[in-house]
Amino acid sequence: MSDLRWKGFKEVKLVEKEEEGKGIFSYYLKGMNDEILPEYTAGQHIAIRIKRADGKYTPPRQYTLSINYRADFYRISVKREENGYVSKVLADEVHIGDTVEITSPLGKFTLKDNDKKIVLLSGGIGITPMLAMAYEAANTSKNVQFIYSTQNPKTHSFKEEVEQLADENSNMKSIVFYSDIEEGTRTDIDYIKGRINKQWMEENLDKDSEFYFCGPAGFMEAIKNILLEMGVKEENIHFEFFK
Repeated sequence: MSDLRWKGFKEVKLVEKEEEGKGIFSYYLKGMNDEILPEYTAGQHIAIRIKRADGKYTPPRQYTLSINYRADFYRISVKREENGYVSKVLADEVHIGDTVEITSPLGKFTLKDNDKKIVLLSGGIGITPMLAMAYEAANTSKNVQFIYSTQNPKTHSFKEEVEQLADENSNMKSIVFYSDIEEGTRTDIDYIKGRINKQWMEENLDKDSEFYFCGPAGFMEAIKNILLEMGVKEENIHFEFFK
């Protein structure tokens, strides 16, 4: 939901920065003078721009808020891309205590208000809106399946956070796929080797659920095609492309 008091860009301060996985960082942003930040719904995003040393701004980029609403801070989680100008500036040049400028939250990629089961599927950095949705859905009585696909344990973002969320909420189950893991690799979690596939989805997911997914283009195309082949209704298929 957009807050009309926040027109255009407003300055916020970076108060914490954490590496969540290989090249993925979370940035915790607080309002200036502890100003309460506008409310949002899980799945929404903000635009951010950064003033460089020469006084010029980076182009604005949109990043999903990666946790459910907290009045005292926002969290975005961004993968540092070698060809991603703003993500590189964030990772390399923005430090705790620095300021950036953001917009009020926007976007329609949010959970539907019904009693259906919820299936959250993500690949790579596409986990960010799914994680915020998981926090929001965990506070309900709905059955939630959180399914994450990544290469291996080194690229596994938010592992402990998702595990804790699932442990604390009996209505949520976490499933992990590792697509590129060497035989004999030790892990402290159960996982499925390979990629999310049609057979597994048909055997483990209720096609009458609400499906939400986000990730790389190939991942998104594959998941959507499988859901349609399973007979999932288009109105129950929800996704967001990351650019």
